[in-house]
Amino acid sequence: MNDRDTSELIDRYNKWRTIYGYADELAPNEPDWEDGRLYFRSGYPNPDWSAFIVEATEDGLYKVAHASTERREYPVESSRAIFSRFEDAGKYIIYEVADLLRVARQLEPLDRKWRAAGLDPRVDKVIVSEKQAKYELRENRSAFFLAYSGGVQPYNHILPLSYEQLDAALLEGFPEITASLGDTEPQ
Repeated sequence: MNDRDTSELIDRYNKWRTIYGYADELAPNEPDWEDGRLYFRSGYPNPDWSAFIVEATEDGLYKVAHASTERREYPVESSRAIFSRFEDAGKYIIYEVADLLRVARQLEPLDRKWRAAGLDPRVDKVIVSEKQAKYELRENRSAFFLAYSGGVQPYNHILPLSYEQLDAALLEGFPEITASLGDTEPQ
């Protein structure tokens, strides 16, 4: 994870924390580092907090995990996906956090829309094993993520999108918030 990419993700995440405020919803915690991993927590340090976590792997990839303390004293972690590019891991975090806000505001989640659409035509799904599939961007095979092979992972749609395009899709249905954003767009 380089400083520029990390800063961009944190800026974009903080933009969504601001959007939570405009929507009169409790914003997730500020991102923080712990043991070389970048945490995006919600509800911490209260009981039942959860988090998305990004960490670099030894082979130059980026693992995204989800942690939860719901009904337990210590967090349990589950792997969500392993991305070849840090930007895509970041877009996944934004997608998850923003889609939770869409649900809270009773808007159709992007997850549902993308699940119904199936595989993005710009992405190929390659079965790696009984439990794992690789989703590759057709125009750039080095841009991929590994995830559970069952069905089609709806977030395959983030691979061809820029942060700006993802934000635009996530902001659909929020006209009052879009107007309030003004100059909060990260540079």
